Amino acid sequence: MKTLTTLLLIISTFPLFAYVPMLEQGHHWRSIEGGWFPSLVSYQTEGSAVLDGEEYQIIRNYYGEIGENQGSAFYLREDETTEQVWLRWNENTEEILYYDFSLTVGESVVYGDCNIQATCTSVEDVLMADGITRKHLTVLENEGWYQETWIEGIGCTHGPIAPGAYYCLADWDPSLQCFFKDGDLVYTNPNVQENCAETNVNEESNSTWDFLHSGNTLSLAGNETLSYRILDLSGRCIQAGTMYPRKVLNLSAFARGSYIITAWNQRSKKSKRILLCE
Repeated sequence: MKTLTTLLLIISTFPLFAYVPMLEQGHHWRSIEGGWFPSLVSYQTEGSAVLDGEEYQIIRNYYGEIGENQGSAFYLREDETTEQVWLRWNENTEEILYYDFSLTVGESVVYGDCNIQATCTSVEDVLMADGITRKHLTVLENEGWYQETWIEGIGCTHGPIAPGAYYCLADWDPSLQCFFKDGDLVYTNPNVQENCAETNVNEESNSTWDFLHSGNTLSLAGNETLSYRILDLSGRCIQAGTMYPRKVLNLSAFARGSYIITAWNQRSKKSKRILLCE
C-alpha cells in the first residue's frame, strides 16, 4: 500500500503531457498573408543568436517558398518551464511576452503590440499527426470581437509571428496554412486553400506503390508493406496502423469531409488528401 501511495505521489508531481517546444530546428510554417492581396509567406527556424546575454532562436520569413525573397529575422526566446515564448521584432527592440501556453481557463493575457487584453476560454489536449499530444488554447479578446487558437509547439492559427496581429494590424490578416516538423506534415488549417499534404513532405519519386481511393475504401497498388496514419484537417490522428497488398481500409465510419493519409516505409513516403462523400 505504501508503494502504491508513493507511485501515485510521483505521478501527480509530473504533468500528464510534457511541454512541446515551438522553437526547435526543423520547424517550417506556411502562411497566407497580405489582406486585400494575399500571398504565400513561409517561415522556418534558422539557428540562434545571443542578445543582451539571452539566447534567442531565429525564425526567418520568405515571401514565397523557403529560399525565395528572404524577409525578416525574428528573435524568440522560449522557457520550457514556464511554457512562455517571448519575441523581439529585431535585434534592437525590447522583448514582449508573445505566447503563454501555461494559461488556464479564465486567465488573461495582454497582446503587447497594441495593449489589448484577452482571456483564455478553453484548453484542450489534442493528439496530432506526429503522435504528440499538444494543448490547444482558445483566446478571446475581452470585448468579444476577436478570437484565436494557440497550438502548443506550433504557435497560433494565424502563423508563428501573429498572435493578435490581425486584430492590431488590420491590413495584415495572416492565416497559417500548415506546419511541418522535419519535413513531416503535422497541422493543416481546416480552411486551407492548397493541398499541404503534397507540399514539402519528402516524398520519394522512385516509390513503387500508390494509394487507391474509391468511395469509402482505401487500399494500395504495389507490393509494399507500409505504416500509415490518417488525420483530419485540424491535425488530429484519426487512425493508424499497417497497410499491405490486398488490405482494404473501410472508412465508412468516418464523417464526410477531407482527410490526409500518410504512408511510409524505409524507402519511400507519400501523403495524399482524400475526400469522403458517401
